[in-house]
Formats: sequence, structure tokens, C-alpha cells
Amino acid sequence: MSLILQSLSSIFYHKKQTVGLFIIFFFTILIGLSNLLFNQISFESFKSFKKMLAHINVNSTSSSNLVSILTDIHKQQVSLIYPIIIGLLIAGITISIVIYKKIINKRTNEYLSLHNIGESQPKVAFAFALEVFTIFIAALILVMILIFFFKNSYTSLLRELNIYWINHSLAIQLSPSEISSELLELLSHKLTNFNGDFLISSTNVQFSTLISQESFINSAYLFAGGITISLISFLSVLFSTRNSSH
Repeated sequence: MSLILQSLSSIFYHKKQTVGLFIIFFFTILIGLSNLLFNQISFESFKSFKKMLAHINVNSTSSSNLVSILTDIHKQQVSLIYPIIIGLLIAGITISIVIYKKIINKRTNEYLSLHNIGESQPKVAFAFALEVFTIFIAALILVMILIFFFKNSYTSLLRELNIYWINHSLAIQLSPSEISSELLELLSHKLTNFNGDFLISSTNVQFSTLISQESFINSAYLFAGGITISLISFLSVLFSTRNSSH
């Protein structure tokens, strides 16, 4: 209980540091979650694209230049999940270490005073880790609340980015006349409930429910990330106080 009170007191005492950490965590979580959700939208768009191809009896290995290019574009989008995760981990750990180092340097005298009155180094380090974790969770909750209240606008933004990427990538490789000619060849004499624009951008998918579900699933991963950066903060203070005490 004393650790919790100590952490909360520190949060309110070091207001500038608290606000700074909160802002950094907020935008890191928002960017990370947006990237993960964008990848999920890309995955669902790819599934929708393949379903529409199956509906007109065409597979992704078709000789159609349009189908081949669109398939490659979708695969590129979906495969981004791995570099995204690795990039977020590296960036998160690097930023955390830099920030913690600056904060700890400013609190050196405070930590030495706590050590001199009998507070153990692990306890001081754990109090800081708990402080960091509390701020992280507060930022995560705010991000989730904002996504919940602005879900439709947020979903539309991610979807429009997905469509822009597909159309822009396609326009680099095929001219408008070539696209029209290929679509005409693919869809001629085919009874479908979608047109060429739907085939290209896969806009017949409803993403609002998906975003709600995936936001909570991905928040669990981010929660684990919060534990990781808290552990880093614990180790940072522990090593720093040990070096200072010698």
C-alpha cells in the first residue's frame, strides 16, 4: 500500500514529468494501435478481394495484369505487420531508455535521500516502475475512450488511407485506360453485386465492428507493452541508484 501511495504522490509531485510521460505514451499507443488496426483492415480487404475474385471465377494467380498487381499490393500491406511490430518495439524501448535516463538524472538527489533514510534500492525502483505503469495505463484508457466515441470517423480515416494506398500503388503501374480495359474484361458478362471500384478497393467490407473488437484485442498486447516499459524503468532506476551509491 505504501508503494502505491508513494507512486501516486510522485505522479502529482513531478507534474511536468508526469505530463511529459503521459503525452509520449498517449501518442505512442495511438500510433501503435492505429498501425495494428490498419494492418487488420488491410487483411480484411485482402480477404474481401479474394472472395470477389472467387465470385467471378478468377483466382489470384490469374493472367490478368490487374489481378496480379492488386494481389501483390494487398500482400505487401498485410506483410507489414512484422516490421511494424519490430519497429514499435525498438522505438518504444529506445525512447523509454532515453526518457528514463533524463528523469532519473533529475531525481538523483531524491533517490539518494530515500536510500539514506533506509529505503531499499529495489523498493525505490519498483515505486518508479509503478508510477510509469500507472501513467501508461491512464494514456491507454484515454486512447480507448477516444476510439470508442469517434469510432466511425477513426474507422473511415484508416479505411481511406487503405484505399488511397491501393489506388496510388495501382496508378503507378497501370494507366486509367489500362485499368478500365482490364476491369471490363474481368467483369463482362458476369452477374455480380459489386462493380470495378469495389473490386479494386474492397469497399464492401464493414469495419466498425472489426475496429471495436480488434481495438480491445490489441490493447491487451499494448498492456503487455506497458509491463515491459515498466520493467525497463525498474531496471533503469535500480542500476542508476546502485552506481550513485558507490
